[in-house]
Amino acid sequence: MFDFKHVESAELAKQLRERHAVDTLQRLYAAFPSGLIRRGAAGTEPDFIVESEKKQVGVEVVEYFRPDIHEGLPVKAQEIFTAEVAAALTKLCSVAGLRNVSATLTFDYDVRLTKRDIPRLGRWLISELGRVAQGEIASYRVQHRQDLPVGVSEVWAHHRPWADDPYIGVSWGGVVRPASEYALSQLIARKERKLAQIYHESCSEVWLLVLVDPYNVASVAYVAPDYRLTRSTLARVIALQGWNGAIELWNAAALCSSRRGPLVARRFRASFVAGCEASCILPSGTGRAAERVVR
Repeated sequence: MFDFKHVESAELAKQLRERHAVDTLQRLYAAFPSGLIRRGAAGTEPDFIVESEKKQVGVEVVEYFRPDIHEGLPVKAQEIFTAEVAAALTKLCSVAGLRNVSATLTFDYDVRLTKRDIPRLGRWLISELGRVAQGEIASYRVQHRQDLPVGVSEVWAHHRPWADDPYIGVSWGGVVRPASEYALSQLIARKERKLAQIYHESCSEVWLLVLVDPYNVASVAYVAPDYRLTRSTLARVIALQGWNGAIELWNAAALCSSRRGPLVARRFRASFVAGCEASCILPSGTGRAAERVVR
């Protein structure tokens, strides 16, 4: 639904995704500031600026990718490669004259495939899909290793008389796992280092929006609903979960306006402006109270 891969420029596609993420957050998050949203100036401002008469809020967008490694390659690299393989297999099936058939392949990520494997996979696929393409079989599934080519763990195929051209896609099976808290914290820390004093000088507040997109294989995960940051130099950190939910991971304003008193607020503001690593310096005896508020 939110596929911008058809856009010719990769940079433009990235900008469209980021703007769609901000627009979605505006719809889902009641505390989103009112005002005109514009693209931030590269190098001196966050990705987007929300301008109002009273303040200017910067919103930086970053995407979470699963840190999984298979055979020395990250999931994102696997996703890109398997998409290229699927496109090549679709072309081979078309050249072979197959029509009215779609199939999805689940790859075996314990096997290191290369582009040299495409002809082998293509020959096997063409021989298997013939009866489905002709309508002799409505659906066809192969899931036993001995019946599959090396590098593929499952194949689903369906006859589709309404579409002439063949289509070969990629299926990623398995359970959707929670996002790695360590990977999330490192991702946020890298953005905090980037969003240093120069961004704080141009904005009243700087927010970080973490996109977790289930429509991209490399970012299929979910942020645990009780996961919260214990500190951040940013005003707010929000996870956009699956384009239909917003999880507030950090809210500096809520922390400062709590019942712990003006001393905490003053020290927090001082550390926030200075861009300290520890964004909230608590006086003795308030650490447990802060922990209760954050969690």
